[in-house]
Amino acid sequence: MSFEKYGLSPELLNGLADVRLEKPTSLQEKMLPVVLEGRHVLVKTYSDDDFAFLIPALQKITDIGEVSGTQVLILTPTVERAKKIDEQIWALGYHAQIGSALMVMKGNKAAQEEALLDGAPVIVANPGRCIEILERNNFRIKDLKLIVIDEAHEMQQYNLVNRVKDILRFVDCEPQTVILSNEKNTATKQLVKIALKNPEMIGFEAHEHLVADVPGEIKVEESPVEMNLNAIEDKLKKSSVSVVLKKDIDLSVESEINDDKITIKPKKYALDQKDGYIKVPPRMKISTLMAHLEESDAKHVVIFTASSLTSDRLFKIIRKKGWGVVSLSDDLNEATFSERVERYKKYDMRVLLIGGINANAIDCSEMDELINYDVPSEIEEYRSRRAQVEQGIVSCMISLVSKMDADMIETIKTELDYDLTELPFPKEVKKKGKGSESENNRTKNPRKKTDERISKSRNKRPQKKSKKKKNSHSLPRPTYDGLSGGRDGNGSETGLFGWVKKLFK
Repeated sequence: MSFEKYGLSPELLNGLADVRLEKPTSLQEKMLPVVLEGRHVLVKTYSDDDFAFLIPALQKITDIGEVSGTQVLILTPTVERAKKIDEQIWALGYHAQIGSALMVMKGNKAAQEEALLDGAPVIVANPGRCIEILERNNFRIKDLKLIVIDEAHEMQQYNLVNRVKDILRFVDCEPQTVILSNEKNTATKQLVKIALKNPEMIGFEAHEHLVADVPGEIKVEESPVEMNLNAIEDKLKKSSVSVVLKKDIDLSVESEINDDKITIKPKKYALDQKDGYIKVPPRMKISTLMAHLEESDAKHVVIFTASSLTSDRLFKIIRKKGWGVVSLSDDLNEATFSERVERYKKYDMRVLLIGGINANAIDCSEMDELINYDVPSEIEEYRSRRAQVEQGIVSCMISLVSKMDADMIETIKTELDYDLTELPFPKEVKKKGKGSESENNRTKNPRKKTDERISKSRNKRPQKKSKKKKNSHSLPRPTYDGLSGGRDGNGSETGLFGWVKKLFK
C-alpha cells in the first residue's frame, strides 16, 4: 500500500520519496484518514513511529495553496526533539516549498519573534519560549489550522501543561488539535481535557478514563439527590489538598486537612496584600531577604534575581540554613536544568532560585510566595509575575525595593495602575539597626588603633597592606563565576566546576 491512496500532493509524495518512505507504517495508516478529515485525535505513539503527524500536517498546508500566517503550530517539550522535527519538515516539505521556524529555549529570541510576527507557515516550539514571545508581543494567532501537541507525556516531567494552556489563550480561532503521547499520565489527561473536542482515539481504548482530575477539586456528579455530608467529609479526609467549603470563609486563612480534622491557620499576608513590597535600606538586601524568610511561614518560595551570578551567591548563603534550595539559570544545559527541577520537587525543597529567566519560562505552580529579589527592569516581566498571583498559581508576590529600584517600582505603579502595598520591615533586621551591613559588623577597637600608630612611628618603611579579613555577612565570591549558572542543594562538586576548584586549590 502506498501513500498515493490518501490523495497527497505530488510535491509531498516527492518529499516522502526523498526520505525513502515508500509505504505508511501501521500508525500512519490509522492516523492519516482521521487527521486529514479534520477530526481531533489522541494518538498513542511508539519509539519507531516518529513524526507520523507531519504528513497530514504538511498536506493541510499544500491544500491551502498560498499561505498567509502560521497554519500549523507544533508544541514539543525539548529542544532536541524540536530540532529533529524541524529538519524532517525541511526534508518532506522541500518540493512543496514549505518553510518552518524554531522557537526553542536556547535559540535567538529576536529571530524567533521575527519569525512569529512574519507568519512562518509552520512553527515548531517549546511551550515555555512560545508563551514568552506571545505574551511579550501580545500576539494573537488567527489563521491556525492545526495544533500538534507532541510527546504530551513528557510535558509532565517539565511542568509544561500550564504553558500549553496559556498558549491556547492566544489562539483566536478553532484549529484542529492532535495530541500524541506514549502513556495516559496526568499531563496527557489534562491536555486532553484542555485541547480536544470529541476526540478520536488511536491506540488508546475508547473506554479508558482520559479526563484529568484537577488537583484541588472534588468532582461531584450532578444528581437530584443531595449528597450525604459524611460522604463529603470522607472525600476531604482522603484528599491531600487545601479546600474552601463555603464562600463566606475568610480568604485570609488557608485550610489544612488532617486525618481526623480540618484546622485553619492564618496566612502571613492577607489577600488584599497579595502584591506588596519592602523598602530596603542601602546594602541590606541580603539581610532583609534572610530575615523575611526566617519570619515567613511560606513552605515553598520562588526567588527571581536579575542574573545567574546573583542566584549563585544567594544559593551559598541560603544553603547554610538547611531549608533546601535549588538554583536555576538560562545557561544550564537542558539535562542539568531538568534534573534540578526534579530534585526540587522530589525532595520538597523550600527555595527555588531563578537567575535571569523570565517568569513565563518557569512553572511556579503551588508556590506560597514569589519574591522579586531584583525588581524586573521590564514592565511586561513584572506583569507576567503578577499574573501568577492573579491566577492563583502563587499566593502572593513581594518585591525588595532598594534605592536603585525605587524609580522602577513607581513606574510599575503608574503605568500598570497597580495598588502595591508596602509591607513591614522584618523585625529581626530592625533589631540590628538600619545602618549598612558592613558598618554594623565592623569591629571597633581603640587599643588596636593605638597599637597601629605606635607601629608606624617605629618603622617608617612602607609596609605591605594586610589582607582584609572576610566579612562573614558579605557576598561570597565563588571561583566558578561564568562557568555555571545554577547549582543544586546537595553540595556536590563534580564536572568542570570540580576540576576548576581543584586547580585553584
